[in-house]
Amino acid sequence: MPLIHRPTRVTNNTASIIDNILSNWHNIDCISGILPCDISDHFPIFNIISLKSSPVNFTSQFKYIREINELTISNCSSMLSNIDWSNTLDCFDGDTSYN
Repeated sequence: MPLIHRPTRVTNNTASIIDNILSNWHNIDCISGILPCDISDHFPIFNIISLKSSPVNFTSQFKYIREINELTISNCSSMLSNIDWSNTLDCFDGDTSYN
């Protein structure tokens, strides 16, 4: 079920719901909404779920974790320092820089 029901991208000529939050939980106590903002052409969206009213039983056979320790931080720093960032840092166009 979609939790956002109003447009999240509005221009002078169009309004569309292209950003959404979907949930398969029914009858839960939650607050969803849109934060009007001029920083982007998409409005930020949010959802706050009250876990008091709906007990949650998460069962999964997989557990995904990210180990953060001195070795992984050192490896990440090493990989980042080996990247040539000059094309990104010297570019003044956001789209070109992103690409």
